[in-house]
Amino acid sequence: MLTIYDTKGNLLKEIEAENGRLLFDILTEAGYRINATCGGKGTCNKCKVNVDGEDVLSCMFKVNSSHKVTLPEYATEKAEAYVLTLSDDMTLGDNPFSEKVGAAIDIGTTTIAAYFYDLETKELIHVDSCLNPQAKHGADVISRIDYTINNNNGTKVMQALIISCLKKLLSRFDNISICVIAGNTTMLHFLVGEETKTIAIAPYVPVFTDAKIFTNDELGLGVEKVILTPSISAFIGGDITAGVLSTGMYKSDKNILLIDMGTNGEMVLNNRGKLIGASTACGPAFEGANIKYGMGGVTGAICKVEMKEDGALNVYTLGNEKARGICGSGLIDLIACLVNMELIDETGFMEEDFEVSPGIYLTTRDVREFQNAKAAIGAGIRVIAKHAGISLEEIDEVLLAGGFGSYIDINSAIDATLLPYEFRGKISSCGNSSGKGASQILLEESLLNAAIDISKAVDYIELANSKYFSDFYVMSMMFEQE
Repeated sequence: MLTIYDTKGNLLKEIEAENGRLLFDILTEAGYRINATCGGKGTCNKCKVNVDGEDVLSCMFKVNSSHKVTLPEYATEKAEAYVLTLSDDMTLGDNPFSEKVGAAIDIGTTTIAAYFYDLETKELIHVDSCLNPQAKHGADVISRIDYTINNNNGTKVMQALIISCLKKLLSRFDNISICVIAGNTTMLHFLVGEETKTIAIAPYVPVFTDAKIFTNDELGLGVEKVILTPSISAFIGGDITAGVLSTGMYKSDKNILLIDMGTNGEMVLNNRGKLIGASTACGPAFEGANIKYGMGGVTGAICKVEMKEDGALNVYTLGNEKARGICGSGLIDLIACLVNMELIDETGFMEEDFEVSPGIYLTTRDVREFQNAKAAIGAGIRVIAKHAGISLEEIDEVLLAGGFGSYIDINSAIDATLLPYEFRGKISSCGNSSGKGASQILLEESLLNAAIDISKAVDYIELANSKYFSDFYVMSMMFEQE
């Protein structure tokens, strides 16, 4: 018998548990949200709970008797996912009871966003979101693929989790006739129950990249017709295809770079009509993984750091609550401040851990993790530009896609050398470009052909095979400002 308590000593639940089972599995099955960014490998130290007075890693602890388990504060809070707007002027229509409804869904590795439309008026009538329930098996796609490889029926487990989540979102309306879904290549494979092993192992060939159309509720979502946007490669998915479509960049005669700084670091450059794409493994550092006090964008996360004139720092948290950790946007702000204060030198050396808020530190190891992530992004950008035969100065516009790109301070990103200084004054956020692209296809299905053309037109560069990548990676490790 497990007795579950919160940090205030309140009894939450009693659970009958079989000896030998992992505590993490028991807790997540009971509905508690336990961080496990490493996918249960025991390396991230994020899944700590207190068992009988001692802190343990729940992903490593096997139940062997009756235990008193005290959960961290975040695990007992309601998980909230923040849905990105499709545009700055996004408004909802007046009729929430439309007769013909369609849904556009963006399946993100962290968050799933759904946009519902009246198909007759083409008005947006409702938005909703939820956290991706697969996160309990890892913060990034590689961790989740590892789970499917190392566990019997792992792919079916991943599919069941995503299907259940989508059905819950779609249950808002009982008259949805069509649903368009965008997502990265791995998420789309999980959705349809395809194996993902070949995505993670060289030569990185997915089972499919083409657009898919399902009818007669083949996926079990309760929707007559489901369309999946086409992917470009194993690590540039249908979400990026939808993003290129929605921004219209593929029709421009300018040099426009679209970047999604998620764990895969996807990017596509429109070089005056020629599309070039790449993906760089920047890892989940920007989502709190591998950062000692890192966490997602939840209540209590340090989300913004500003340097005052006297050199002191102003620290802001989500929900204006006591700081419990630091999320990606706060990490970038903090690094930028410390670089400007010369507490981090151009090589990334920081003499000692820095206390940003009582009990919350940026460690020297965290700085190295950030360096590796920014070096991957920087090298990818430079390889693409090299392939196109242009300099960074010749890139006219830079579009940041996705949640992370929408919340970061652009000046901080440049000061922290996450993005090249040559991009100053050229960067803007395009919000949830994936959801917007899926919405465009929903409302004008002929645009699916445009998305297919985009996916086929992208010249995909495998960065591991580029002779320039290593040199650019080392160059991008440095904190050298303009």
